[in-house]
Amino acid sequence: MSKKSLTVALVVLMVVALAILGLTSAKSKYSSGTNNNGTNNGEESAELETVPNNSDPIGDDYDFSVNSETKITLGESGAEVSGTGASVSTSSTGTTIEIVNEGVYRISGTLSDGQIIVNAPKSRVKIILDNASITSNSSAAIYIYKSKYTILELAENTINTITDASSYDFAMNYSSSEDGDPNAALYSKSDLIIMGSGTLEVNANRSNGIISKDNLKIVDATLHVKAANNGINGKDSAIIQNAKITIDAKGDGLRSTNDTDSSLGFIVITDSEINISATEDGIQAETNLTINGGTYNIESGVGYNSKKSSDNSMKGIKAGNIIQIDGATMKITSTDDAIHSNSVVNILSGNYTISTGDDGIHADSLLTIISGDINILESHEGLESDNIVIYDGNIDITADDDGINVSGGNDFSGFGGFDMRDSSNWGNRANRMSGDVTNQGGMGRRGMVQGEMPSGDMTPPEGMFNGEIPSEGIPEFMQTENNNTTFSMESLASNIDSNSTSISDSNKLVIKGGNIKVNSAGDGLDSNGSIEMTGGTVIVYGPTNSGNGAIDYDGTFTISGGTLIAIGSSGMAMSPSSTSSQKSLMYNISTQNAGTEIVLKDASGKEIIHVTAEKQYQNVVISTPEIEEDGNYTLYIDGAEVTSSATTGNTGFGGFGGQGGFGGQRGQGDFGTEDFQDRFGRPEDQNSQDQWNNQDGQERFGAQGGPGGFGGPGGGMGRMR
Repeated sequence: MSKKSLTVALVVLMVVALAILGLTSAKSKYSSGTNNNGTNNGEESAELETVPNNSDPIGDDYDFSVNSETKITLGESGAEVSGTGASVSTSSTGTTIEIVNEGVYRISGTLSDGQIIVNAPKSRVKIILDNASITSNSSAAIYIYKSKYTILELAENTINTITDASSYDFAMNYSSSEDGDPNAALYSKSDLIIMGSGTLEVNANRSNGIISKDNLKIVDATLHVKAANNGINGKDSAIIQNAKITIDAKGDGLRSTNDTDSSLGFIVITDSEINISATEDGIQAETNLTINGGTYNIESGVGYNSKKSSDNSMKGIKAGNIIQIDGATMKITSTDDAIHSNSVVNILSGNYTISTGDDGIHADSLLTIISGDINILESHEGLESDNIVIYDGNIDITADDDGINVSGGNDFSGFGGFDMRDSSNWGNRANRMSGDVTNQGGMGRRGMVQGEMPSGDMTPPEGMFNGEIPSEGIPEFMQTENNNTTFSMESLASNIDSNSTSISDSNKLVIKGGNIKVNSAGDGLDSNGSIEMTGGTVIVYGPTNSGNGAIDYDGTFTISGGTLIAIGSSGMAMSPSSTSSQKSLMYNISTQNAGTEIVLKDASGKEIIHVTAEKQYQNVVISTPEIEEDGNYTLYIDGAEVTSSATTGNTGFGGFGGQGGFGGQRGQGDFGTEDFQDRFGRPEDQNSQDQWNNQDGQERFGAQGGPGGFGGPGGGMGRMR
């Protein structure tokens, strides 16, 4: 998220800037070794925190054969059994077929009110559904009470249907309202295997579609599940192989929920086609989630552009420990994070299309992308984790806040001006997105060279504050005891110092290769620690408002390879650290429109970069291996020369301008609007619009503009870092 502060005087900005530059850079846990075009040079392998060996608890030795099958033929008035091991009974709750012995049972026909119960302790049971339709008006349609394991086989070229009751009678045999047994249209208290080339349609009217309270395995089968609550749940594990599954659930889609044993609660999906529409999470694993190959279309929540209506999780896929995905084709539309882990996410390869109301891919600890095509069409933040490592891949991110965010640590990284006419601009994300942070002050002088304080009187111009400012909506540290005083730069500086913490060594963004494009309304690349880039191509179309920057980091940004182009606003602009082995250029320019062509040429006229801006901008940062220590370079906007550089050195921060540009003097006065009065209240002696607009009101608050921001874009023009 963007964590820019409210307002700050130029003196405080420079103190903060120097303090940030003095912080120790984060230590990289990853070795370098990709070449500048973003491809792996073969000299390294990715360091991954891989998924533990979640072996199949059921294994492959679960099928068995017998000399004969018991045939069960369902009818409107009951059922007929041909063979041994099963019995039929009829009561007020319908017809019950109870299977009590190990064996194979083939079921066909239609049962309009009844139930299949398996009560065969420590026995292997196979049920073959052969165009069977089972409906219960009192409970679950199939209830596996006891067995060693049960196989539900779907006969080839058959369509089978099970439907449960909208309310359960827990007075029936083997039922318990206290334990919640049964609690699904297909409910098993032992290992359950669903297999075969037929189709199973599940209609869960009361709650869940399919539940195994032990392990669940689905192989080759085609399932259509519609559930009033959760779709499919394998409590201890869910393993899906070469299956076709469609789930429409009012709760979670597919889940594994054992939270008492760290070796269980996992999901493994291989080469399957899964379509999920869930009101809550699409796929949820309590521990680990592994996906290898397959096609996935997941819709979770109430839409990516809708506000959550409850506190329930509405993520696309999530896991408590590690998510690892390799070779999948995945489309996710989610209200919460599209892909979320409480620990680690590994994307090894595949194709991902994401639209989300929150993070595209989020890992609490570490996000590693080895390769793949990742297209985040809509997001609040695109990629977010305490640490992010990108080895390769094609990544395209659109975010209404930060594009790539390495979180954690202290994010007091800088301050932008604000408009005293509208206090909502201080923390309103929508205003930051649109750039509606006006009256930020005029253009500052040329920015300082890194580590060099500007000379001259730094006292703010007289009259910068026209009287008292109201306390409502002002941060506590900016107020005094009477809560109605002029702004104190000393109090702000003290607050910054008291709230500062060192940069955590564990927060780092590492880019080793790939092609990365970011279009963000907040920061483009944002690290609360450091950034390291050794290869690849990164193009950032950053914010249009000056409260954010195309690049934002608290430690260092070292670049030794690859191509970096960052285009955005100038107020908080940063470029790679001067200690980098690869040089950088930063240009602060007048506001340019979207659609303009940006070209950088060297002294011989050779074109080094050529891009078309997708948004309005005032700052351009360029770093490529072609920029040399003593080279001369010229920037062109739509063919017109902007500026050129014939010197080497450091640029400072660009956004930390000189003394000028305090701005915001009294003007014609529009503080009398009801909008302003609603935010700040009216003086007790002025209760009418006319009184509010009079001379006294203007002296209290100033008229149009009020105190503006401190310092404009500033910054060195095209000097190398």
